[in-house]
Amino acid sequence: MGLPWAEIKLDDGLRGTPAFRRTLDLPEYHPSYVKIAPTHTAFYRGTNILDVQDSIDGAAESGIVVKIPDLVLYGSASKSAPLHFPHINNLLDENGTVAFEADTLIKLAQQGEFPLYQKGIGVLRREPDLFEVCELTVKHPGLEMTGAGYTKGWCYRRQQEGTWLREANEGECDCGSEITHGEHISALHIAEDFLNGTNAD
Repeated sequence: MGLPWAEIKLDDGLRGTPAFRRTLDLPEYHPSYVKIAPTHTAFYRGTNILDVQDSIDGAAESGIVVKIPDLVLYGSASKSAPLHFPHINNLLDENGTVAFEADTLIKLAQQGEFPLYQKGIGVLRREPDLFEVCELTVKHPGLEMTGAGYTKGWCYRRQQEGTWLREANEGECDCGSEITHGEHISALHIAEDFLNGTNAD
């Protein structure tokens, strides 16, 4: 299976020898005795992007990395919720680009055996009120994360009252999948709620 594996954190036991488990525990109906994993399988040890490189490829301007819980990527927000993100708007106004980074990897099935994994959501400012919402991805063959960047996303224009409206733009993702890009917006809704809770504390 091409799913990433996560390191098992041990308080006691073998020191210096990492152990891993599948990030998604699925039953195997046929015995599998593969002893050597393919090179495209990630053995994730909790590495953060900024531990590996100083910036994320694909952003036209500097930005900020915000750590988020895994729920932001795995959860689902209402599709009818208005695109209103006051906390995210503030981060964009202050930083230009916002990368929401989770402490997990999600295998991009469409990438096949290429070791590319989703690690979060990116919001890139293209114009003062035009933002591209995309996936934050990492290249992670084996034990090491070797790069990070953004996929192409869909663009949204911020209106005067602060809500966003979808606006097709040249150079954006042409996959036409409302499901995929709807998941990105769902993640932003959950991230907004997370930021709201963080600021309330």
